[in-house]
Amino acid sequence: MHANHPRSVKKNLRAAIKGLGIALREEISFRIIGFAAVVSVIAMAILPLSRTEKAVVWVMIFSVLVLELINGIVERLLDLLYPEHNEKVGAIKDLMAGIVLIAALGSFIIAWLVFAPKISFLKKFFLA
Repeated sequence: MHANHPRSVKKNLRAAIKGLGIALREEISFRIIGFAAVVSVIAMAILPLSRTEKAVVWVMIFSVLVLELINGIVERLLDLLYPEHNEKVGAIKDLMAGIVLIAALGSFIIAWLVFAPKISFLKKFFLA
């Protein structure tokens, strides 16, 4: 079947959605990050942000979600290949978790830089 055939596109889309469902059901970190993403999207809808600010927030949301998915994939592959305890595998898993942590911290800093001034503006507006 040709790669651009409509059925293969539908099949690929179904597989991708199934994969996201697996992540949501089985990966608590993905759910936590997803919740933070939803909160950020709601804040973007409510607060007066520039297009650039919105773009930066979207890039960070997708970056952290993608890195968490990659982390989950690497952990599952390592568990499949090395079901017994292995210090080197543990170190790889820790490094992957560190990557996600750095991205999440960066996202938090960016969210603070983007949202905090807008929230301060709202406080002044409602308290005046």
